[in-house]
Amino acid sequence: MKQYELKPQDPTYTALFNACSNSPWPGDALNRISNLRELMANEDYSPNIMTYNAMIKAYGCCGDVKSAFAAADEAVREGHTLGATTFSSLLMACIADKSAGLKLAIEVRLHYSTEN
Repeated sequence: MKQYELKPQDPTYTALFNACSNSPWPGDALNRISNLRELMANEDYSPNIMTYNAMIKAYGCCGDVKSAFAAADEAVREGHTLGATTFSSLLMACIADKSAGLKLAIEVRLHYSTEN
């Protein structure tokens, strides 16, 4: 797309984040997620809720719980309403943290239920 100077749309970003979440190499996928987020920031691109959901899922599947929560907080700040898909992705991210996963899952409920 860069070669042809095409601008990515929401489905493109969503698909790329979903591809990262399905990667068998989480470390490499996290680098790609970071690059993708940087590209979005450089283009002043504001994702829709489906893209945020895919982003949260990708961070969660790659074991970066902190970034998954940061993406959810960003979605709320941007005015998006978190739905079942978002909560499911956040809970999947909590599972990645073996020592504090249950505590984080409880925080998902407490933190986001008061905001919405």
